[in-house]
Amino acid sequence: MAGAAKPGRAAEPAVTGGRDGHRVRLRERFLAGGPAALADYELLELLLQFAVPRKDTKPTARELLRRCGTLAGVFLQPRSGTADIAGLGPSSRLLLALVRAVMTRALAVELQSGCRISAPEDVADFVRLELGPQPRECVLAIFLNAGDELVHLDRLAEGTVNQAPVYPREVARLALLHGATGVILAHNHPGGQCVPSRDDLDLTRTLGDALAKLDVHLLDHLIVTPAGVYSITAGREVRGGASRRDAEHVPTISATAGPEMSR
Repeated sequence: MAGAAKPGRAAEPAVTGGRDGHRVRLRERFLAGGPAALADYELLELLLQFAVPRKDTKPTARELLRRCGTLAGVFLQPRSGTADIAGLGPSSRLLLALVRAVMTRALAVELQSGCRISAPEDVADFVRLELGPQPRECVLAIFLNAGDELVHLDRLAEGTVNQAPVYPREVARLALLHGATGVILAHNHPGGQCVPSRDDLDLTRTLGDALAKLDVHLLDHLIVTPAGVYSITAGREVRGGASRRDAEHVPTISATAGPEMSR
């Protein structure tokens, strides 16, 4: 006999034979036509089926997209933003977190030592996945050599919901230790807007001046939220995966000739 639903948890309808057939058809469409054959909610529905094998995942997938706005937003949303969505249990939340972790690790490998970084777009996807969903402010530093190649990546600090300490002497120490001539700083605004605050601009100026005394350039300071990445150097939001045919529209950065910061 089927047991009663546990107190405090809404009972969910079990999958019927028709639902099983829908799952099979959804998988067959994906295998035959790839992602283009499915709508965004259907891709998410199919993914959630691996965590919820016997229940209808379509309502949960639709609500996730409605709440988060885009498919990317589903994976960039902090857990607190989706905790009350019906049907999104521990297994589903773990699966979404795992997908984001795999995506972040894959991009981190792309940025492995020796990777050339010539524009903020080259790191936008990585910092957005790494920092965007974090519930507290985190500061990441990317160190480049004179050939604009990555030589070191460091999580400098983790603070509160609205601030994290950044010590110029520590950034300078790491730059000298790894032979870097350029630094890109990135930090997130949990629940905030993707624009720099006055404190962000002051930090950019202070850190840039401190590093310049050591002949190290602060190449950029990126502000990160789940919705986007703002480049203080470019003075606008930047997108990841910039194509080379659009290179004339991409602000270049060079560890041998740092960009001028707004004064």
